[in-house]
Amino acid sequence: MVIAGTRPEAVKLAPVVLAARRDARFDVALVASGQHPTAVHEALEWFDLESDFTLVCERRDASLTSLFAELLQRVGELLASVSADAVLVQGDTSTALASALASFYHDVPVAHVEAGLRTSDLYKPFPEEAHRRMLSEVTSLHLAPTTGAAARLLREAHARMAIVTTGNTVVDAALAVAERRAPYPTTRLEELDASGRPIVVVTAHRRESWGEPMSRITAALVELQRRYPGVGFVFALHPNPALSAAIAAELAETDVVCTPPVPYGPFTRLLARATLVISDSGGIQEEAPSFDVPVVVLRDETERPEGVALGCAHLVGTATEAIVETTTDLIERSLSGWRPVLVNPYGDGRAAERVVRAIGWQLGIDERPAEFVFDASCPCAQRDHSV
Repeated sequence: MVIAGTRPEAVKLAPVVLAARRDARFDVALVASGQHPTAVHEALEWFDLESDFTLVCERRDASLTSLFAELLQRVGELLASVSADAVLVQGDTSTALASALASFYHDVPVAHVEAGLRTSDLYKPFPEEAHRRMLSEVTSLHLAPTTGAAARLLREAHARMAIVTTGNTVVDAALAVAERRAPYPTTRLEELDASGRPIVVVTAHRRESWGEPMSRITAALVELQRRYPGVGFVFALHPNPALSAAIAAELAETDVVCTPPVPYGPFTRLLARATLVISDSGGIQEEAPSFDVPVVVLRDETERPEGVALGCAHLVGTATEAIVETTTDLIERSLSGWRPVLVNPYGDGRAAERVVRAIGWQLGIDERPAEFVFDASCPCAQRDHSV
């Protein structure tokens, strides 16, 4: 049973579902938890997938407490009625933790895709850092994306035999979908893409970015747009209407293109076309290096330090001056003809295969897979990625 509740979960689990369904030994039940049902179904469509079960999550209010309680109840009811030999969850959402805990209560082994990511602060990102730490305690098979994530699990005293380093399945997904060059949802984006102008893609949605931090981010964009009127700045807004309205209002007097939420296919095309990205997203830090696109990370800490170490990502926080300074440096280099050639420490496009083999190994029907290892000393990692 594979359970997804948000768009990133659906994107990162879709390659695994496809790989498992190519193997006759597996019977896969794909579940949409009801956390973000519309976003999940839209994401799955890019992989020609539909959920086998769609749960209805009737939240009493907008609180995390209400969401978690509802998810725990609904997934538990499903597990009581549908037999599963293993449950596969991804990441650090409320869906992932609630599904893992419900599975534990029903004595069903949990396999966790993207296991072992950590920051040093329980509240950054909030609530995801707490979710993934708790999730690890009820996981039977930790599918770590990198050797660094696997090492963190070992330091927490999880058994080595329960950890398999697979690479991140988001790389599989991004490479596959980008090849399709999905049409943009607006004519303005099509025109900007065709113009040949440099494009800076912006996303920001994390709870710790709301309020004053978001105002500092938009202030930075106002200044950057003033400095570089020839650069196309695109802010792909989050589905949260209050957050999106506040951002759009603060950028209303600029030429920054504020778009409604962009579906996964067109967004991947936009990401591949971008000169650079400014974002607080974790997934974008993993996807962008595959397209040689550096990321200005709007966080004080990241659970993905490999990209920072290689120069793929630049950790700046949400201070206006820091965002402007780092972005200015990258834009100036781009305008002078510099284009970074990056390597992706997060995957090679074969993570889904390793995940499926690892689950088969856990269930006693396959051998343990050869693990993903990114060698930072190899020649490909020594190409010019400096800024």
